[in-house]
Amino acid sequence: MAQQSALHETQFTDIQWKKEDFENRQCRNKLRILGIQEGAEGQEPRAFIVKIFRAAFPDLVGWDWEKEVQRVYRFPLYLKKQQMAEEATVNHPHPRAIIVYFGNSLLRKAVFEKACLIQKLTARVLLFLLALISVIAQWKDVGV
Repeated sequence: MAQQSALHETQFTDIQWKKEDFENRQCRNKLRILGIQEGAEGQEPRAFIVKIFRAAFPDLVGWDWEKEVQRVYRFPLYLKKQQMAEEATVNHPHPRAIIVYFGNSLLRKAVFEKACLIQKLTARVLLFLLALISVIAQWKDVGV
């Protein structure tokens, strides 16, 4: 009975590790941008972000921004009613984060490194790597 319990615990730990690894792979090519006002991106958020990146990082030449920036969306609000969600986005003092999904992790890394060097794109606009809370907790454990 003890062997079977230990086997189940090992299998559970293995499955949990695989799940976290899969979630981390999904987040690997994403950046989170904070501080861009709601509605500033208009109807084409992808084109808006490409325009910002081209202006902010002119030395990153040789990249096809339209191809590499695959998806851009606002972080959703999880409210029960759609009307409440719409009111919250209009009246909320802090705009929702914009998530940018890159097709190439090298470009995402280059953008993030350049953003760290200049600290901010514009006033109160920050870039963050999208990482899971469990990964951040592991980084804190090892002193990162």
